Amino acid sequence: LAKQIASLDHLSGGRFIFGVGVANKTDIEEFRTLKIPYLPYAERYEQAVPWYEAALELNAKDANVSTDLGVAYYQMNQPDRALEQFAHSLSVDPGHVKTLLNVGIVRAFGKQDLEGATTAWRQVVDLAPGSQEAEIARRALESIAAAHQGLGAASSPESTR
Repeated sequence: LAKQIASLDHLSGGRFIFGVGVANKTDIEEFRTLKIPYLPYAERYEQAVPWYEAALELNAKDANVSTDLGVAYYQMNQPDRALEQFAHSLSVDPGHVKTLLNVGIVRAFGKQDLEGATTAWRQVVDLAPGSQEAEIARRALESIAAAHQGLGAASSPESTR
């Protein structure tokens, strides 16, 4: 477990807090460092969930909305529910790279499952090698590989770009 915690801390650039995840979701500079757009309303997940659920009632095959709902569950400290929602997203669109990237994030940070995270992130790199999601996945895989021999290593020629 200590080795996994060290990997998560390295992967998050020293911002990992055991039992919580990456620290301070309201720190604009942290969002910039992680290259994630800062949304001042990002803490309103409980308010967003019913809207996402209602949107899915109208169109259950919208992988983007389904994935956003999964992210909201994860941010509400419900990683199992998030993974269930991502499974729905992937049943609609098996190659949805945004979903796969988030599966990796939840597996790594919410479940401390680095093997599961590695599998998801490798899929992102293989499916969309030139995308922003692939770049994020590639960096995560490199961090895991640096901390854990055998994990995160390239799985295909695309993974090494």
